[in-house]
Amino acid sequence: LTAQQTAAPAPLPTIASKTAGWSRLPGFVTMYLDESKGTLALELPKGGLRALFVAELATGLGSNPIGLDRGANGPSYVTRFETAGNVVRVIFENWSYRTRGDSLHRRTVDEAFPSSISGALPIIGAEGDRVLVDATDFVHRDWMEVASTLQRSQEGSYAVARDRSGVNRNFTAGFPGNSEIDVSLTFATSGIPGRTVESIVPDGRAFTLRQHLTLLALPDARYVPRLYDPRVGYGATGFKDYFEPIQGDLTQRWIARHRLQRQDPANPGSPILNPIVYYIDPGIPEPVRTATFEGAKWWEEAFARAGLPGAFRVAYLPAGADPMDARYNVVQWENRNERGWSIGGAVGDPRTGELLKGMARMDSHRARTDYNLYAAFFGADAAS
Repeated sequence: LTAQQTAAPAPLPTIASKTAGWSRLPGFVTMYLDESKGTLALELPKGGLRALFVAELATGLGSNPIGLDRGANGPSYVTRFETAGNVVRVIFENWSYRTRGDSLHRRTVDEAFPSSISGALPIIGAEGDRVLVDATDFVHRDWMEVASTLQRSQEGSYAVARDRSGVNRNFTAGFPGNSEIDVSLTFATSGIPGRTVESIVPDGRAFTLRQHLTLLALPDARYVPRLYDPRVGYGATGFKDYFEPIQGDLTQRWIARHRLQRQDPANPGSPILNPIVYYIDPGIPEPVRTATFEGAKWWEEAFARAGLPGAFRVAYLPAGADPMDARYNVVQWENRNERGWSIGGAVGDPRTGELLKGMARMDSHRARTDYNLYAAFFGADAAS
């Protein structure tokens, strides 16, 4: 062996020296952005971290048949960041298969169904018990499956053009319980663009969407799941529990719902600890904006009549707030090229079904369609 081959690897630079001149964004996961090169780095505990990884679309294609709406929510994964040599692995845990049994039975389930190692982030700095990893390639991945959605819709073969993509500094921010990463992804094709895409975007050969990613602190263990009943209008999270007796149902379902806790759980008259607040998109034009606000406020009365006064509130999204921020439940205005549906979406904890962020999308054509229907039955003068 030569002296060069037997030499110890060069020590990693400190986090401070590696990120000198970069923008530092402290938060749940502290981020660093080298705007000159477009590099995004994450500061992680060397011993590992668990979090919820969420993908969404901040901007849309504007087509109801294709989808890909503004404010659309995508996959959510319980994620482990684990140091392995000179990388940190990004591991998506598999919560579709479980057991309530002991550790020995849990091992039989864990070893039967795989997790997904979905990334290996190079370590580029270290300091004490922290490491700095390069997450640039990871966040530029097409997590919302835009390209495959277009291909299924027979709209052409598109791929991310990295030279025309990059991290949006204005929408990338850190908070104590969540870190928000916003990336402009340009999708390009060298082939024939799809008819719908070409009819919407200026140049059908390329268009840009903002993909939004969130790293969110996992909720605590005080939330108590509730069984799903198909007779009640809840969504559900499902999984297979291999501890169920043979006469039981292997597939279990828990309702998807927001957490409501009283300050004193033993006192049914005690105030609600953290009320549910939904924020109305201030970009909704009047008079629909006020009507949307007043309509949503009916839920305040509904909660009060259910014995939960103050458990639900409605407000307008604060000035400067990003509707993609995980701290806000939002009712967003959805403009599309053609009539579409109003859709309810959410970010939830895959382990329990707890709703962490509600994301309702109101189609802007609905009010126009309602007017046209009313005018057709009663005349335009009556509808004015």
